[in-house]
Amino acid sequence: MVLASSLGLLSSREFVRDLAWFAEQLVMTDMTPQFFDDADKLCAACRERPAFFAPDKVGADASEAAVAATRAAWAAHLRERYTPRVVEFIDTGVGQQKQACVAVLRPTAAAGLPVEKPLVLVLWRGSKAATDYLRTDTTQSQRVRVLDSAETRWVWKAAAEPSATCGLLRAYAGGDGDGDGGDADARAPRGRVAARVEELLAELGGDAHLVIAGHSLGGSLATLCAYDLLERSAAARAVGATLVTFGEPRFFTAGFRAAFAAHERAGRVAALRVLVDGDFIPRYPPRWLGASHGVGRRLV
Repeated sequence: MVLASSLGLLSSREFVRDLAWFAEQLVMTDMTPQFFDDADKLCAACRERPAFFAPDKVGADASEAAVAATRAAWAAHLRERYTPRVVEFIDTGVGQQKQACVAVLRPTAAAGLPVEKPLVLVLWRGSKAATDYLRTDTTQSQRVRVLDSAETRWVWKAAAEPSATCGLLRAYAGGDGDGDGGDADARAPRGRVAARVEELLAELGGDAHLVIAGHSLGGSLATLCAYDLLERSAAARAVGATLVTFGEPRFFTAGFRAAFAAHERAGRVAALRVLVDGDFIPRYPPRWLGASHGVGRRLV
């Protein structure tokens, strides 16, 4: 039943497109709980400023007015299809920690989905600030850390255990990304997303489905989040998850990919990695270094 729900969502091209709008555009703004009530104004609001060499844009258009107007139009479209309710927007403003949004979607007839359950949606923001590009994505992508461990290695000497880049783990769990369970972790995106997801699944009585998505760096964060929740949360395993990433870089190791695939074989998650042919980001870091995507199935 879990796998059937996931595959049903992934069979809808419109749903995958809608997730792209959520993950590539809307979460690049501050999706506060008031977001869908006043998207015309809030689509231009964002504490985190884009790097001067990578401005926010829609297609080739990088003017702030055009970007905000397009995002507002998409927000209105998604409101009609899913009656979304943003429950929490997580932006700690600490170090390299990235932003995440947790929302509940209740698909309407307009969405035309084969799944009638409400969707608990987790969105992860991709690279935006200069720090994301210059540290998380580059200088800290050559070393990997075994999950929930202090052990780090060069990516080409990665251990067999599931591992991810040090930059990715810092963006997800804060600090050194070792996830030691202390107070700092509870305040970081990892702990806050997990707590909110479990609260919502309990509130909905298990009658829900978990969807996790992200673009670029956010795609790798979404992959790590899906794996982490399935490992640590009985509630998440019970309802199952759908993971969709867009332009995800290779921020994992073969050990992580094998561990994630085990959850796929068990029917706990259905995952899809979407990329555009010719895009450089999904090919970085290079495979010959030992870097890997977290998800195998892809759509070009």
